[in-house]
Amino acid sequence: MSPQESFLESKKEKRKEKKKQQLEKLESSIVEGKEKEHKWWRIFDINRPRPLPDRNKEYKTSFRQVVAYLLVPFKRMFIVTLVLSILQSILFLALPVLGGDIMTQIVENQDFSLIVDNFFILFVALIGMGGVAYIRLYMNQFMGNSIIKILRGELFRAIQNSSYQFLDHHSTGDLMARCTSDLNTLKMLLSSQITFFIRQCLTVFLALVAMFVIDPKISLMVIPIFPVIFYVIYRFKKKIGPLYRESRDIYGDEVTATIEENIGGVRVVRAFATEQFEIKKFN
Repeated sequence: MSPQESFLESKKEKRKEKKKQQLEKLESSIVEGKEKEHKWWRIFDINRPRPLPDRNKEYKTSFRQVVAYLLVPFKRMFIVTLVLSILQSILFLALPVLGGDIMTQIVENQDFSLIVDNFFILFVALIGMGGVAYIRLYMNQFMGNSIIKILRGELFRAIQNSSYQFLDHHSTGDLMARCTSDLNTLKMLLSSQITFFIRQCLTVFLALVAMFVIDPKISLMVIPIFPVIFYVIYRFKKKIGPLYRESRDIYGDEVTATIEENIGGVRVVRAFATEQFEIKKFN
């Protein structure tokens, strides 16, 4: 190749490289523009990378460790769901108060046109409560599914890196139950039960305030019932807690393990004609 041809070839290569760089720069700017344009949509992307709690941090209780997976990656969304829960509780209590005021005015004034006049207010309050509840439930379910996706990946990573001694000590069914049904239970707790508990406590508090404002004497008659309710709940918790843990252990160690062994060794079971024995054992 002559010097002139080599010079022209190098010049072509430089042009190609320059065009390639310009094209990559243009594509990256388009992607960045789309991300900026639709940035708020990314909060509902379940595959979006999110910050995780420190794995080396020690927690006083396992509940705090699990809640950390809710507060660290979804702190802002959790605060929004709490605000929506408070708003839903207020609207839930506002409906009977508004309805009671309207009925009182109708009875006192014998003016049934007030029903039509105040129907729009009640309708807007009802639609508002339904809209708030829908958004809150959607965000709760999104957080629950995202947290379970993170926890399932973390749990599977931990199992893969576990020692042989740990794997020998825990049955396959127990580990499968922890990766499936136990995580679904955690999903219910983190996605709905925490905000549900806060919302119900707030609803009871606001209801008591409204009752004392309307009629303090009758409201005082309700107060002695609360210690009885709390005692019944406490006794129920004491009894149901051990039973629930026992049922989870049975589900993992016996039910899931038996199913896994029989499906994995179905050829052996049929070869020895022990189907009925395995069915009785499972039942």
